[in-house]
Amino acid sequence: MGGSLMPSCLVLERPGRWRIAGLVIVALVLVTPAVPLLVGALGAVGREDLVLAGYLVDLGVSALVGLVAAVLGFAVGWPSGVIAGLYSFRGRALLLALLTLPLLLPSFLLGLGWSILGAHLPGPLMFFLDGVPGVILVFFAPACGLTALAALAATLGLSASRLDAARLAGGEGAMIRAALGHAAPVSILTAVLAMVLSMGDPGPGQIFGVRTAAADLLVSFSATYDFELAGLQCVLLAMVVLVVAVPLAIRLAPELARATPARSTGRPGRVSEGGARWVFPLWGLAGGAVVLPVISLVLPMLDGPYLARAAGDFSGTMLDTMIFGGGAALSAVVVGVVVAVCAGREERLRQAAVAVAVALFCLPPALSALGAVRIATVAPHWLDPILRGSAGVCLAQGLRLAPLAVILLLRAWGATAPSWTQAAAVSGVGLTTFLRRVLLPVLGPAMAISGLLVALLASADVGSVLLLAPPGRSGFALRIFTVMANAPQALVATLCCIYVVVAVVGVAVLLRWGLKDEGGRMKDE
Repeated sequence: MGGSLMPSCLVLERPGRWRIAGLVIVALVLVTPAVPLLVGALGAVGREDLVLAGYLVDLGVSALVGLVAAVLGFAVGWPSGVIAGLYSFRGRALLLALLTLPLLLPSFLLGLGWSILGAHLPGPLMFFLDGVPGVILVFFAPACGLTALAALAATLGLSASRLDAARLAGGEGAMIRAALGHAAPVSILTAVLAMVLSMGDPGPGQIFGVRTAAADLLVSFSATYDFELAGLQCVLLAMVVLVVAVPLAIRLAPELARATPARSTGRPGRVSEGGARWVFPLWGLAGGAVVLPVISLVLPMLDGPYLARAAGDFSGTMLDTMIFGGGAALSAVVVGVVVAVCAGREERLRQAAVAVAVALFCLPPALSALGAVRIATVAPHWLDPILRGSAGVCLAQGLRLAPLAVILLLRAWGATAPSWTQAAAVSGVGLTTFLRRVLLPVLGPAMAISGLLVALLASADVGSVLLLAPPGRSGFALRIFTVMANAPQALVATLCCIYVVVAVVGVAVLLRWGLKDEGGRMKDE
């Protein structure tokens, strides 16, 4: 009799108002950190001081830099990702690693590497590694990587039969053109996403002395602690971002929310270097945008014996880095699972969830970080352990990066079969047992990948940790950022080398899971 009182696992497939209510509650939680700044911005409306006037100019510079970097990233990343999806060739895994690495590195590390390299170049060449061209070059690497990975994913979604039909109709060139046409829309949208994300990144502008909107926001706040001005600046930046992000989110939602049956897609798996040879120069550009600054960043470590000191700095911040990153990953994965359960298989709910997630992910990190700071300053003292300690950093970072986990887990949930719940219900399996024995193992890989990705991105975010971390607590990326101006160059290089090694390990784990899953699909076909 006790078993009959257990909720049926069919509730996961039935429609209900609880789904909409759950999604609305999650959306309200995700935007909560931004509310105090939005309210404070109302008090700053009508201000015409010089700081605000200069900020509008900085917004224009940020938009221009992001646009140029996105165009260049699309031109290189789009064909690179398509060819990597069509062919297997020597060095493919290395190429994917080089494309992924700049997405997980703090942008100021790439900027520092290019700055060091530029100092050793003759005058005419220094133009390309200084000022606005230098910032564009830094943002080109993640824009190229993001666009290439999107094109790769779109190409892997093509069935082998469709590509074989194109090859039979017009040869190898027709197959490549068909794949390029299929991947073009999502690649363009991803390049626009890269542009929007670059507008909220303050790192490269500070390295090259370029006043960007994100950098100016943090500098003016640290100088004045004016929450009203910071709120108005965040609102202006968010408005510019959302003008681009909202149409982007609406256009991407159907593609990202589509429920793909497990083992339904794959690529031809042709081992060929001839078909990929024409795109090798583009891969050289993409790889050079990562390898050259990393080498320039690491080589100065040979000038001094700072390995022991750098290892001490790493070990001293490793616990805080793991706490901040792990806590953010846990928060984001929990949000992602809740949204996946609430959205279920209802197409409209899935598309709405993805659209909101993409729009929120595009918002500048300073908006949620400064909002969390504002909440902590006005909250009751008994909330200090949560809002002013490590938990506050974890929650703020987790809520900011939760949209990424939402998108990945929605797609993982869509790959499950409705017949699983029906068979479990017929067999008398309860909801908790079904979740523990069936869904958790199936969603486990997506949860692990989402958590690792969020943890790496949270660890690379310097601005949020700088604003939110309690006194005496620091992540490793923030440690590098705070000492790089005054510490010996060899010490900074050694610290950067350690960070790059850790990031490479993270990339290797992500690619191992991704390529293993790809191999499984190909075998099933």
